[in-house]
Amino acid sequence: MVEIGPCPARLPSAALAVFAYGGVLPRTHVCVVRDVAHFARLAGERDACEKLRSNNVPVEYAGQIWQLSYHQVGQDALIGRSRSRVATDFLKAKSESVLIMVDHDITWQGPSENYEGDLAHIARLAAEHNAVVGAMISKKVKGEGIASMIDTGGMTLDIAVGSPGLVESPNVGSGMTAYPRSILQAIYDKLGGDVPPGFCPMFVEAVVDHPLDARQKLHVSEDWIVTDMARKLGFKTYLATRPITGHVGEHVYTVLEDAFPADMVTYDRQPEPEPVKAKPVISLLHATRWRPQAAQDAHDVWMARASGEYEIEYIYSIDSDDPESLAWGLRGGIVICGDGRGNVDAYNRAAYASRGDILAQVHDDVEPPPRWDAIVAERLDVTRPQVLHVDDGLSAEVNKNVSLIPVMICTRKWAKDMGGLFHPEYVSVFCDDDASEKARAREAVVAASDITFRHHWRGAHHDDTQSRSYAPANWEAGKELLEARRADGFADHPELWPS
Repeated sequence: MVEIGPCPARLPSAALAVFAYGGVLPRTHVCVVRDVAHFARLAGERDACEKLRSNNVPVEYAGQIWQLSYHQVGQDALIGRSRSRVATDFLKAKSESVLIMVDHDITWQGPSENYEGDLAHIARLAAEHNAVVGAMISKKVKGEGIASMIDTGGMTLDIAVGSPGLVESPNVGSGMTAYPRSILQAIYDKLGGDVPPGFCPMFVEAVVDHPLDARQKLHVSEDWIVTDMARKLGFKTYLATRPITGHVGEHVYTVLEDAFPADMVTYDRQPEPEPVKAKPVISLLHATRWRPQAAQDAHDVWMARASGEYEIEYIYSIDSDDPESLAWGLRGGIVICGDGRGNVDAYNRAAYASRGDILAQVHDDVEPPPRWDAIVAERLDVTRPQVLHVDDGLSAEVNKNVSLIPVMICTRKWAKDMGGLFHPEYVSVFCDDDASEKARAREAVVAASDITFRHHWRGAHHDDTQSRSYAPANWEAGKELLEARRADGFADHPELWPS
């Protein structure tokens, strides 16, 4: 992931080219008109610079109303030739500094009070980094990924779509992509300029060396070849994570199914099979600090004891001041990292990054029973806010509070109402007391004392990580917060869950 700065050096001029066969779709046309009208309106206002400042646009924008010219591309039998002609005309015009190509069936976010809009965003990044920068665009098939390539290095990447950032991509599709003039000019010169009837064939299908496996060849489309050539000429090619795009598809409407109300149509029809209830996805949230081997061992035990009947998402959550765990190379899950005061921040960070219907807390020293995933999924109703109260195998002398829920296993609905896996104001201690008391008060507890998630407890101060959690300051702050939460009836805080 490449970090991007909040302030641009300058706002580049850009040419927007929309490619269509038979016309630009209405939703795409609305996006184009909205963005062009916004910047045209700013350009016509006498106090435009001050308006930019008041809308949290960086000061560097002041005095630079975005220059955007719009071109709807003419029809051509070959999309590659159409793209090549536009790119050639762009170079010969010698005016705008960035060419943005957008397909006729793409939607995106426009400018707002504190955001420049997706078009200006990718144009700015392309100019700042002198790199090809494209938006992530879904293929028009469920579950088939995006229309670009990402080198994961064999690992699962944590990509926060909707947040500013860049991900290096060896092949970027041109569905919504910004090309700096310098890169297109370098490719133009490398190819020797124009061919009859007067354009440079920059966008053509080809067979190239696979960017991720030199032993293989890859047949690339007319847009991927440009990023292949750009990289070979020494330029970078990126996907931007900030744009949130839509790829408009089709639905086939039939007379029998769609034209008339159901009570007006009679026809023979085979009974449809009963829908199969989708199995819940389970997210394992593992907050760990300075114990990479223990964390890996815990992962291996949890995954080995799963039934294999459910999809399991494993998330390691590491603090940014734990370089040992970061460098260790934890396997088998998503690794996320961030600043944190204690384990509550780490668990909530994992919860916010998860997608499971059921969220389960993983400790470095807790082992689950065999087929734990099937047991948990069968006990919890994911449509309701529920918490599973399992046993942790500790004696009454160690765990004196029998009403305490020792391992947080809950539905996503419960966690989102809470504002996290635990209430986010806690640092560490008393977060589980809060969750336990609240769950009982809301009648959300599902009793499961027959299930043991064995906790190999070694005391509150057996290492620095444990001592940090049980520090006197955390103890006092937690106790005070628990009393305050009791007084307000353990109020829900769904607004604390990031949207």
